[in-house]
Amino acid sequence: RGISLQATLDTYYNKVTDKIVAFPTTYVWKMVNFGRVEIKGVDATLSLGVPMGRKMALDVDASYTYQYAVDKTDSKKSYYRHQLPYTPRHSGNVSAVWRNPWVSVGWQMQAVGERWSMIQCTEEYRMKAYQEHTFTLSREFSLGKRKRNAESGSDLKLSFSLLNAFNKQYEVIKYYPMPGRSWQATASLTL
Repeated sequence: RGISLQATLDTYYNKVTDKIVAFPTTYVWKMVNFGRVEIKGVDATLSLGVPMGRKMALDVDASYTYQYAVDKTDSKKSYYRHQLPYTPRHSGNVSAVWRNPWVSVGWQMQAVGERWSMIQCTEEYRMKAYQEHTFTLSREFSLGKRKRNAESGSDLKLSFSLLNAFNKQYEVIKYYPMPGRSWQATASLTL
């Protein structure tokens, strides 16, 4: 098997009337109707597979989104042309997995740019950008025999993940902090 590479690039431009946006406030969800919204965006992905000898490979995946989504309802309003609540202009993720016969090693990074918790894009409502890193170790075991032309036996997959490895303090929703560093162990059996 040789090197595999796949990339996509999508662009879009939308003009939306009567866009309903739901966003959380301290205790309840708030619904707002934006009369006219302009959305410009780019979605890009990249997937790379590199063989590294017998039964080993490096798989890298990345995605990026740029989204300029602004209220264009009333030019007299102070928030005219402001980014919609909880909509970052920049976001993306990257993951890399070294697959091998012993223990596969993975890393994932998710990044979200600054965004605002309210209609007004002012400093008091600004939510900071963040990055979160996760590291994973996993191993698959075949249990039982496999026949040449038929599936039989079972598979067991064990994995251990260190989530938010650098203990980044951030909020996806204002006033609700996400957990710090944590770990997760999973086992799955396929019969």
